[in-house]
Amino acid sequence: MPETPGGIRIQVGTRAKLRENGSLFFFQESFIQSLNDPKHKAIYNFEAQFPCYKEVLYKANQSSNMFSRSVILDMDMSPGDIITLFYLLKLPRHTLDLKAITISATGWSNAATIDLIYDVLHMMGRDDIPVGLGEFFALGQPYLPSGTTGDCKYRQWIPSGEGGFIDSDTLFGLARDLPRSPRRYTAENSIKFGAPRNTNHPERRQQKAQEVIEKVLHQNNKRKVFFLTGGPLTNMATFLASNTSLKSQIKEIFIAGGVVNGSEKASAMGNVHTLPQNKLAEFNFFLDPQAAQNTFKSDVKIFLVPLNALYNEKLTISLLDALNATRRTPEAKFVHRLLLTVHELEEKRSQYSHTAKLMEEVVAAVALAETSNLKNNKRRAQLVVEATGDVHTDGWTRIVDKGGKNVQYVSNLNPQTLALSIARALNSAANSAVLASFTDQMASWTSSC
Repeated sequence: MPETPGGIRIQVGTRAKLRENGSLFFFQESFIQSLNDPKHKAIYNFEAQFPCYKEVLYKANQSSNMFSRSVILDMDMSPGDIITLFYLLKLPRHTLDLKAITISATGWSNAATIDLIYDVLHMMGRDDIPVGLGEFFALGQPYLPSGTTGDCKYRQWIPSGEGGFIDSDTLFGLARDLPRSPRRYTAENSIKFGAPRNTNHPERRQQKAQEVIEKVLHQNNKRKVFFLTGGPLTNMATFLASNTSLKSQIKEIFIAGGVVNGSEKASAMGNVHTLPQNKLAEFNFFLDPQAAQNTFKSDVKIFLVPLNALYNEKLTISLLDALNATRRTPEAKFVHRLLLTVHELEEKRSQYSHTAKLMEEVVAAVALAETSNLKNNKRRAQLVVEATGDVHTDGWTRIVDKGGKNVQYVSNLNPQTLALSIARALNSAANSAVLASFTDQMASWTSSC
């Protein structure tokens, strides 16, 4: 090829050099060796920076109330999921006892954002709650262990910015304000490469979602357990398919997701804003439609809280108003800051207009906690979920005359009433934070020797 005037000749690397034994590329080995080289190592870590630094795990007393409802929360990292977690941790344990958390990695979360969950639990004094990490790809999506990525047919529609992965990773810039938990994410293969967390603390190696669910059910003495899902149903469908003997311990699944429409011409629209051609899907069902369909085909009882459960979409504003009036606890103040940040972004940038609407998870949590108060809002219908492989229709939830899942769902909920319930729980003095912020934690590391 002739040279272009003004251009320069360059060399292009087309293939990485393998080590002699073929286990690592040469550049990978060189990179790892450089990181482990003590020369020019970092001056500060927490132990060096803070004279009184110590790792403390806070654990709540074991609940023994036979009448409390045991709950496993399956979540991703949208603002609604974080608020849901705070809300559940505030409820009296004699009525609702959060047993475990599983992370839906096919949704609004990257694997390492599990650290945010650890930090929230540490703040609230609940380091005893196990956290499991789910699968990275939707059901039926190919994943080659030797490769670096799988088929992101659905996950690719989650934006990086504008309320997407970057904002969920950082909790809209507020993640560093949370107290830091000693529990951290540890990659499954980190022991192979000698990661310090894994070699120093092998007991903290990251558990998988299915391991956590099975362990909780085995330890719950055959008592029924409620599931509350706030993300794609990958973890739920995987469990139902592989643990037939334990399915009988599921009392009911409260699912935040879907849009209940009687026909394709219905007025209720979905929220997959990055794919305008798909008008009726809700993100949780769209991100793993096969998992949603499989869950709806199972014989477990389902209570659905669809995207259009509210007669308007102003729960964020209603909750902001309630917390503007009263913020007594650290957790109420943190949730207020999170909502205020989301609301201000929505006001300033149209790209964030969808973010404040990702709140059906909180509604599902209130529905679980206060089911008896929603009797006038409950409906029942046979529902099916579309999962044909066509991204333009996958995730649609339709009412059918026969052949669907007999599901109870809610509609026409009042956002003001819901907001008051959530604000009341967040402002309660019971089950409040043991560490208000990272600033308070640093103060204890400086003066509490």
